[in-house]
Amino acid sequence: MPLPKCVKVDFYDHASAQALREEGWREIGVLDQWSGKIIGAERGAKRGQDRGWAAGRIEEFGFTGRLWRDPEIPRFTAMAETRGLILGIEDSRFFAINSDGFAIVTRQGETLRLNLVGVLKKGSGVAQDLINSAVSALGTTWFRAGTYSDNLAARRLYEVMGLERKYSERVFHK
Repeated sequence: MPLPKCVKVDFYDHASAQALREEGWREIGVLDQWSGKIIGAERGAKRGQDRGWAAGRIEEFGFTGRLWRDPEIPRFTAMAETRGLILGIEDSRFFAINSDGFAIVTRQGETLRLNLVGVLKKGSGVAQDLINSAVSALGTTWFRAGTYSDNLAARRLYEVMGLERKYSERVFHK
């Protein structure tokens, strides 16, 4: 199945959102972009571990990305795309804590961008440890991440880590 076309519009651009709906686009969710300065210490995550074990346990991590949210995307397609993300993001770094979770980040100048994070136990501190380890290991404190507005665990994590929500976008598929 080919992936759907994807369009993002500013959360407050109601006219564009309505026009997209009228043209048959499906609203998938509201994506919040977070950024800020993080001061953290490396706390147990290891850089460069094998990505294969994470790719093989996709269903256990409970992802909420746009493909997982779209009821018209078969689960096997969402899983295949997430596996590809884990295994193949150019210039990314992989961090893991035992088998409890992983993070994939990309350095963009002085900013670290979170591409994907997966933890088995929400609220266990593993995601924060992964982010702190990545920031420390890659020598930067500026951090960017996106999450859907209804992902309360991620929102809480970013707030605790000192990030601020900078803007929101509506995500549409066709």
